[in-house]
Amino acid sequence: MLVHLENLGDFILFSSVIREVRTNFPNSQLVVVGQKENKELIGYCQIVDEWIWVPGHKTPKFGESTGQEIGYFYKILNVYFKLFLKFRGKIDLLIGPDWLLTKDSDQFVKNILYKKANVRHGYAHRNLKIYPEKYIANIHQVPRMLSILKMLGLNVSNFEPQNWLLPESSHSSKMKESESLSPKSRIVISLGAGHSRRNWPAEAFRKVISDIHAMLPEIEFQVIGPRSLVSPDLCNLFAGLACTEELIGKTDLHSAAELISDAKLVIVNDSGFAHLAASLNVPTLVISAHPLDADPWHIHSPNRYHPWGNEYIELQPLHLISPCSGSCQAPEPHCIKTITPTEVAAAALSILEKTTGK
Repeated sequence: MLVHLENLGDFILFSSVIREVRTNFPNSQLVVVGQKENKELIGYCQIVDEWIWVPGHKTPKFGESTGQEIGYFYKILNVYFKLFLKFRGKIDLLIGPDWLLTKDSDQFVKNILYKKANVRHGYAHRNLKIYPEKYIANIHQVPRMLSILKMLGLNVSNFEPQNWLLPESSHSSKMKESESLSPKSRIVISLGAGHSRRNWPAEAFRKVISDIHAMLPEIEFQVIGPRSLVSPDLCNLFAGLACTEELIGKTDLHSAAELISDAKLVIVNDSGFAHLAASLNVPTLVISAHPLDADPWHIHSPNRYHPWGNEYIELQPLHLISPCSGSCQAPEPHCIKTITPTEVAAAALSILEKTTGK
């Protein structure tokens, strides 16, 4: 049993855990609990026997990719109730946010969700050992999560996240028809983020498009974003730009992934789409709200959540702006606004030069 109650980007990173657990237990029944907002991500996953979905967010407000998060305590109780009703006494091993389910390692075989200790054939009774020295706290989320598997005595051989949103054939080669820039070369700009403070101003994105066009007029742009962003002012902001297709609120997750998979570069706020692009091995430029002089291992730090496994650049504000401490804490875009369109355009051109040779 795997329990994961985080958002889109985190779920993509968690896919490596799902795969490695299946590799360790090829003949076991594998059940995964996740937030229902991530359900579309697993269309081509064939290694999980059963999925259980719980609500994770309320309806998003304007400017948010996802709505206000439902209380974690409520989500945990929801999960516990579902598992109690369906799997009481049948679970050999549970991996996830189980701090309400078990208080110490011995309870893995005592808790009422698990097979009892006198069942000799249960995995937990026979094999579960805790190796706390294998857990690594201050490291990127992918190796951190996989270190938890090592802590439980499992083997880990592959650190790459999976993409189960599109067919494997559409991204297995990770190669475009041509690695050089052409009249059909496209950059996808993804607006929106899970919190307003992570939203770089739309006017700045528009300036980036103009600056790149001045250098590379053959580049085409597609601007995507969630329905919660749709407004006449925002849509008109991009409508008049040459070689730019405005698609805000006009794509679902699957069609957005198809657009990203065929792009030369994705420019995105610190959001789940950064990890979606990485899982498709598309070069990614992330505009982060977490300043360079902030807590290096804060939950919002790129050290913990930068794109994994692809070519990327993550731009950060140089300094925290008062009264922020540890990380940007403003309710609206704040520290992130010190990043300039000139910096973003230069970083985009740098990635394109490195990945296409032009």
